[in-house]
Amino acid sequence: MLPDGVSPEEVVLSYILTKHYWETSAYQHQEEDPDVFEAELAKGEALSKAHLTERKQNDMCVSISSPPQFSLGYVLMRVTQVKPSRVEIYVKPPYPGALDDNKEWIFVCLKKNGQWRIDSGKSRMVGTWKYERDYLV
Repeated sequence: MLPDGVSPEEVVLSYILTKHYWETSAYQHQEEDPDVFEAELAKGEALSKAHLTERKQNDMCVSISSPPQFSLGYVLMRVTQVKPSRVEIYVKPPYPGALDDNKEWIFVCLKKNGQWRIDSGKSRMVGTWKYERDYLV
Protein backbone atom coordinates (compact mmCIF):
# COMPACT_ATOMS: atom_id res chain seq x y z
CA MET A 1 0.00 0.00 0.00
CA LEU A 2 1.05 3.55 -0.65
CA PRO A 3 0.97 5.92 2.33
CA ASP A 4 -1.84 8.43 2.69
CA GLY A 5 -1.32 11.86 1.20
CA VAL A 6 0.78 10.96 -1.83
CA SER A 7 0.22 13.15 -4.88
CA PRO A 8 -0.79 11.76 -8.29
CA GLU A 9 2.72 12.56 -9.55
CA GLU A 10 4.21 10.50 -6.70
CA VAL A 11 1.88 7.59 -7.48
CA VAL A 12 2.99 7.58 -11.14
CA LEU A 13 6.69 7.87 -10.25
CA SER A 14 6.37 5.09 -7.68
CA TYR A 15 4.57 2.88 -10.24
CA ILE A 16 7.27 3.41 -12.88
CA LEU A 17 10.13 2.75 -10.44
CA THR A 18 8.41 -0.23 -8.81
CA LYS A 19 7.63 -1.85 -12.16
CA HIS A 20 11.17 -1.23 -13.43
CA TYR A 21 12.90 -2.78 -10.42
CA TRP A 22 10.44 -5.67 -10.17
CA GLU A 23 10.71 -6.55 -13.87
CA THR A 24 14.52 -6.30 -13.87
CA SER A 25 14.75 -8.60 -10.85
CA ALA A 26 12.03 -10.98 -12.08
CA TYR A 27 13.71 -11.39 -15.47
CA GLN A 28 16.99 -12.34 -13.80
CA HIS A 29 15.28 -14.77 -11.41
CA GLN A 30 13.29 -16.53 -14.13
CA GLU A 31 16.42 -16.83 -16.29
CA GLU A 32 18.17 -18.56 -13.38
CA ASP A 33 15.17 -20.73 -12.44
CA PRO A 34 12.26 -21.02 -14.92
CA ASP A 35 10.06 -22.50 -12.17
CA VAL A 36 9.74 -19.08 -10.48
CA PHE A 37 7.99 -17.50 -13.49
CA GLU A 38 4.43 -17.77 -12.13
CA ALA A 39 5.49 -16.59 -8.66
CA GLU A 40 7.24 -13.57 -10.16
CA LEU A 41 4.15 -12.67 -12.22
CA ALA A 42 2.02 -12.82 -9.07
CA LYS A 43 4.50 -10.59 -7.24
CA GLY A 44 4.40 -8.03 -10.06
CA GLU A 45 0.61 -8.02 -10.08
CA ALA A 46 0.51 -7.44 -6.31
CA LEU A 47 2.94 -4.52 -6.61
CA SER A 48 0.79 -2.97 -9.34
CA LYS A 49 -2.40 -3.25 -7.30
CA ALA A 50 -0.96 -0.80 -4.77
CA HIS A 51 -0.82 1.83 -7.53
CA LEU A 52 -3.91 1.07 -9.63
CA THR A 53 -7.61 1.64 -9.01
CA GLU A 54 -9.79 -1.40 -8.53
CA ARG A 55 -11.32 -0.90 -11.98
CA LYS A 56 -11.03 -4.05 -14.03
CA GLN A 57 -8.06 -3.68 -16.34
CA ASN A 58 -9.29 -5.29 -19.56
CA ASP A 59 -6.90 -7.19 -21.80
CA MET A 60 -4.24 -7.37 -19.12
CA CYS A 61 -0.92 -8.52 -20.44
CA VAL A 62 1.41 -9.54 -17.64
CA SER A 63 4.94 -10.11 -18.85
CA ILE A 64 8.53 -10.19 -17.77
CA SER A 65 10.96 -8.89 -20.35
CA SER A 66 14.33 -7.33 -20.83
CA PRO A 67 14.51 -4.43 -21.17
CA PRO A 68 11.66 -3.73 -18.73
CA GLN A 69 8.50 -1.90 -19.82
CA PHE A 70 9.62 1.30 -18.04
CA SER A 71 13.14 2.68 -17.85
CA LEU A 72 14.44 4.81 -15.01
CA GLY A 73 14.33 8.56 -15.18
CA TYR A 74 11.03 9.30 -16.89
CA VAL A 75 10.58 13.07 -17.13
CA LEU A 76 7.37 14.83 -16.14
CA MET A 77 6.05 16.75 -19.15
CA ARG A 78 2.77 18.12 -17.86
CA VAL A 79 0.07 17.72 -15.22
CA THR A 80 -3.52 18.52 -16.19
CA GLN A 81 -6.23 18.68 -13.53
CA VAL A 82 -9.35 17.67 -15.46
CA LYS A 83 -11.57 17.62 -12.34
CA PRO A 84 -10.79 17.88 -8.63
CA SER A 85 -10.70 14.08 -8.52
CA ARG A 86 -9.10 13.43 -11.94
CA VAL A 87 -5.57 14.32 -13.04
CA GLU A 88 -3.65 13.43 -16.19
CA ILE A 89 0.10 12.99 -15.78
CA TYR A 90 2.19 13.22 -18.97
CA VAL A 91 5.67 11.64 -18.89
CA LYS A 92 8.35 10.96 -21.50
CA PRO A 93 11.53 8.86 -21.70
CA PRO A 94 14.66 10.22 -20.05
CA TYR A 95 16.31 11.21 -23.31
CA PRO A 96 15.31 11.43 -27.00
CA GLY A 97 15.87 8.31 -29.03
CA ALA A 98 16.06 5.94 -26.07
CA LEU A 99 16.19 2.54 -27.76
CA ASP A 100 14.87 0.69 -24.72
CA ASP A 101 12.00 3.02 -24.11
CA ASN A 102 10.56 5.22 -26.82
CA LYS A 103 7.04 5.78 -25.50
CA GLU A 104 5.46 8.85 -24.01
CA TRP A 105 2.69 8.14 -21.51
CA ILE A 106 -0.46 9.73 -20.14
CA PHE A 107 -1.46 8.27 -16.79
CA VAL A 108 -5.02 9.06 -15.69
CA CYS A 109 -5.17 9.27 -11.90
CA LEU A 110 -8.38 9.30 -9.87
CA LYS A 111 -8.84 10.32 -6.27
CA LYS A 112 -11.13 8.03 -4.26
CA ASN A 113 -11.46 7.99 -0.50
CA GLY A 114 -8.73 10.62 -0.30
CA GLN A 115 -6.15 8.53 -2.17
CA TRP A 116 -4.79 8.98 -5.69
CA ARG A 117 -4.42 5.86 -7.86
CA ILE A 118 -3.73 5.25 -11.55
CA ASP A 119 -6.92 4.34 -13.40
CA SER A 120 -5.59 3.96 -16.94
CA GLY A 121 -2.70 4.66 -19.23
CA LYS A 122 -2.21 5.65 -22.84
CA SER A 123 1.06 5.69 -24.73
CA ARG A 124 2.45 6.79 -28.06
CA MET A 125 5.74 6.41 -29.80
CA VAL A 126 7.92 9.49 -29.37
CA GLY A 127 7.36 11.82 -32.32
CA THR A 128 3.86 10.57 -33.19
CA TRP A 129 0.54 12.27 -32.48
CA LYS A 130 -1.95 9.66 -31.37
CA TYR A 131 -2.04 8.17 -27.89
CA GLU A 132 -3.52 4.68 -27.63
CA ARG A 133 -4.70 2.78 -24.59
CA ASP A 134 -1.87 0.71 -23.17
CA TYR A 135 -1.69 -2.04 -20.60
CA LEU A 136 -1.06 -1.44 -16.93
CA VAL A 137 -0.48 -4.52 -14.84
